[in-house]
Amino acid sequence: MQTKSVRLVNDERKSVWITTKVADDAVERAGGFQHLCPEHIEAGYILFVFERNQSAAFHVWNVHAPLDIAFISAEGRFLDVVQMQEHRDTARRVYGVDAPYRYALEARRGFFADHALSPRGSRLDISTVRGLMPRDSATRLLARP
Repeated sequence: MQTKSVRLVNDERKSVWITTKVADDAVERAGGFQHLCPEHIEAGYILFVFERNQSAAFHVWNVHAPLDIAFISAEGRFLDVVQMQEHRDTARRVYGVDAPYRYALEARRGFFADHALSPRGSRLDISTVRGLMPRDSATRLLARP
């Protein structure tokens, strides 16, 4: 996965800059934080970038630490922040949001609360993610006659 510095604007209108991995193709989006040790999860972020609005749910199977996930609209507005429990049993729980989203940002448990990032007024600065076109859509564009 490539990395990118992106700016989040919190509920207090303060900038929160992070350097995140970018999951911009189907394989990377499917993998996420799976099979990584808790230390890597604690120190990292993954921004999932989609070509179109999504309604699909996320899971934490094979993820070895609890996560928070922010679902973000195409305009950058935080729609919801959801706590995802570490997968420890046979129950295959999934996590989603009731509104369509274009981006999802996974982070360690507590990251969003620690930085006053919530649906009450936070956003992803879209200008810092411009040019991040999902690679699977770019491949389809190049393949057209």
